[in-house]
Amino acid sequence: MKMMFLLMSLPMCLSAQIDFLEFINSIDWSSTENDFITKHSLQVKPCKHFYSNYYKTKTDYEIVGINLGNKEYTASIFVDSASLKLNSLFFTIENNQKNKNTLEDALKLSKEMDSLLVSLLGEPDKRMDELNNKYVNSLNRIWYKKNYLIEVLHMFSSDSHLYSLSVKGIENKSADFRVA
Repeated sequence: MKMMFLLMSLPMCLSAQIDFLEFINSIDWSSTENDFITKHSLQVKPCKHFYSNYYKTKTDYEIVGINLGNKEYTASIFVDSASLKLNSLFFTIENNQKNKNTLEDALKLSKEMDSLLVSLLGEPDKRMDELNNKYVNSLNRIWYKKNYLIEVLHMFSSDSHLYSLSVKGIENKSADFRVA
């Protein structure tokens, strides 16, 4: 009987995957690092420690198996360094790569991800494109939701590109922070 239970639960543990939108909509942004890690224990694994002096956040864990489109991603889990409450998740979609078609690849990736995110989240609340810069071009997108915001930053030059997506919990839910 014990062996049968082990065999039945093994595939679920090995293939545990989470839908991106379901996952971020289910996050309790007031939870602590320990609460979050306990809740998602099958997908959480330790990672190299990183501290951001600018944001006063740290990461020691990442969550794996998050599906967005037809790909699976890993996100660094950032917590406030003082309170240890969940602050943000940081996905690196595509690391710096050097090849002869980097600019074309970057624009193709941006178009694909824009299309995917717009289909999930609607049009971005902020869209900033800087495509005529002599050194580094960038595309920024921000979606404001009830409990979080999603920010995309895609920087690219003629020989490399970096695409990042971050999800940050919203602290002040009583005010409409989109109004400047």
